[in-house]
Amino acid sequence: MLDPIRQVVREECSSAITHEQREQKRPGPDHAVKIRELEDQLMESKAETNSLLDQVDLLKEDIAQAKLAVNERDAKNKKLQRVIIESSQNVTPPMDNEIITLFNQLNHDIMKIVKKHFTKPFRSAEVAINTWKGFQALSPENKELWVRAFIADELYAAFFGRRRKVFGLDSKREDAMKGFEQMLEDSHKVSEADIIDWRIRTVSCAQKLGLARGCRNLAYDTVQDLRFMGPQKLNEQKDAEETMEAIYDRARDIAILFRSNTVSYSWLQIKPASSIPMSESEIIGSTNTRRPAELYVPEKIIFGGAVKNQKLEEDRVVLTKTELVVK
Repeated sequence: MLDPIRQVVREECSSAITHEQREQKRPGPDHAVKIRELEDQLMESKAETNSLLDQVDLLKEDIAQAKLAVNERDAKNKKLQRVIIESSQNVTPPMDNEIITLFNQLNHDIMKIVKKHFTKPFRSAEVAINTWKGFQALSPENKELWVRAFIADELYAAFFGRRRKVFGLDSKREDAMKGFEQMLEDSHKVSEADIIDWRIRTVSCAQKLGLARGCRNLAYDTVQDLRFMGPQKLNEQKDAEETMEAIYDRARDIAILFRSNTVSYSWLQIKPASSIPMSESEIIGSTNTRRPAELYVPEKIIFGGAVKNQKLEEDRVVLTKTELVVK
């Protein structure tokens, strides 16, 4: 049993401790200040949160505008793909005026050789019937135009056809390079832009080698095709062949110029006459003089026009008009 004095002291101490604990739990002035500080911090935090949310909204608007700009840029990139292809630093595209001059000269050369060598009457009824059906019924003027068209068609077939891939090399190497380019196109594993870039550089390098040969065989064949109205004397035949060879050489040079260029040029020589708008044509002959001019119908292309960007309607440019005979 505890000493009564110690018991009293214990009870007093216990009572003092309990009172102190109650005093500590009771809110005082310091506690209220702490609460106000916490409330202020909460308000500041909310304000910062609202500010951040406002910034998020602004960023969302910026992102939406950026996406719109990207979409517009993608649309422009498709249209500008041709410009990207044209960025080759080693190739300078020829001026349109150069193409116009070359085609006008080619057309003039054909007209001169026809007038000089191929305006004589037919000497073989068999050739006239089998190869030139209806030719004899034409007027002398139109006969001359038909021969001009025949020569232009032969030039196109030799150098400008879809599979006529001219490099300006000797025949053996020319055939090898044609086959390789055709393989690239048929594989569908090489992009069109890469093929164009390879073609331009290869044709450019080929010209530096100086391996191109004259077009003597082609010229000879064409003169022989026209022999029934051409020169009979040997010296005249030789002159006709040499002149024709020069015409073939000029046409080949134009084809090489086309293929060494990032800009797309076309010669409309084999287009159907009816597909050429009259606004892009020049009428140089008619097989039906009794028909009013407003009722003319295109019948035959004598010399096709030169066109830039034929496949791009919005960028298409007619450089020279197509010479037509109408009916």
